[in-house]
Order: sequence, then structure tokens, then C-alpha cells
Amino acid sequence: MVGQHVGDLDDIKRDRRLMDMGFKVLRFWSNDVLRNIDGVMREIEREIGNVKSFR
Repeated sequence: MVGQHVGDLDDIKRDRRLMDMGFKVLRFWSNDVLRNIDGVMREIEREIGNVKSFR
């Protein structure tokens, strides 16, 4: 599938930098975003609800 890659080194480095800055990285398969956007949005909302504080 176009746009799908797992464990790409650039993604790993980018995720690490974001996590080091205090961000949580959520990743979703393109297929899930295209075919199950409601489920993706529920997961994002759930994670937002778990946020204890903002910087």
C-alpha cells in the first residue's frame, strides 16, 4: 500500500524528538484513517482525555 511503512528510521528519530519534548506520538495506518475514521477519532479523543497537563 502506498504511504505505508513500518519502522522507517526517519519516523523513529522524529518520534523520539517529539517524545523528548513531552509529546505523545499516535500513529494510524492509512487504511484505518480512510475506512475507520470514527475509530481513529475515538482513539485520539481518548488520548486527549488522558492528558494530565499541557506545556
